[in-house]
Amino acid sequence: MVDGLFVPVEISDNIYEFGIPGSNGSAVNYYPQAGLRSVGHFQAMSIPTVFYPHIEELNKELRNTTPETPCYPIRGVSCQGYNALMHSTRGYGAQHHEVQQALITATLTGTIAKGADSIAKYRKLHRELSFALPHERFNAKINNRTISRDLRCENVYTINFLALSPENRTGE
Repeated sequence: MVDGLFVPVEISDNIYEFGIPGSNGSAVNYYPQAGLRSVGHFQAMSIPTVFYPHIEELNKELRNTTPETPCYPIRGVSCQGYNALMHSTRGYGAQHHEVQQALITATLTGTIAKGADSIAKYRKLHRELSFALPHERFNAKINNRTISRDLRCENVYTINFLALSPENRTGE
């Protein structure tokens, strides 16, 4: 279903003055969520091709029209889609969720810790887990009914500032 967002553009359409403003089609990689095979997140090395006509219009409006600038200022690079809930369930400043960080295993190995630094790390982890175990924290977060559970899609673009007309190089 998501693959349909990344259909190759017909070059013969010739609606793109300086070529397609991104990759022409893309393989989509899927990552399962919660052990489910058919539900998860995706990443692609292009943006959905439905955005290309809009980028073309922006590029025509913003482009430096001097002959030495035969390229687009804006180009689509990649895309990812995931459940917005993921932002609300990660640990503070952590890339991974607390449940994925093996905090319980790390604490258990600390019971045989030797040396002041290792013992201090063990005690800190033990204190953290005494308030709530990682799966209990995660459960409390997902039981919050106000958390967004929408599909979040993010496109990544590059902007070639030299390809922008001088009046559009304001940073606004």
